Amino acid sequence: MIELLNTTEIQAYLKRIGIDDIKEPTLEFLFELQRAHVQYLSWQTVDIFVSRPAGISLQESIQLILQGRSGYCFHLNGAFSVLLRSLGYTVDWHRGEYSLMGNNPV
Repeated sequence: MIELLNTTEIQAYLKRIGIDDIKEPTLEFLFELQRAHVQYLSWQTVDIFVSRPAGISLQESIQLILQGRSGYCFHLNGAFSVLLRSLGYTVDWHRGEYSLMGNNPV
């Protein structure tokens, strides 16, 4: 099921990333959203280090952001995808991976 934010949640998320107004889903607004997301939401792994890893469901990821926190790739990308869908953008997910010095992907 695709999660969508209501207007109040959208406004809170946008405020969290320094954007004041909901705008039409244009390419220009998408660029603004991406810049703001990277600027205001750092990659954060504190919960892992204190042995309290946060769940990675879309709802849990969104709640981290709305509560003034952040997260790691699953949280940031998942929450951002929900924000974009809620604003009227089409979002496709793709799997990514990395490998260390030519080893098998991790």
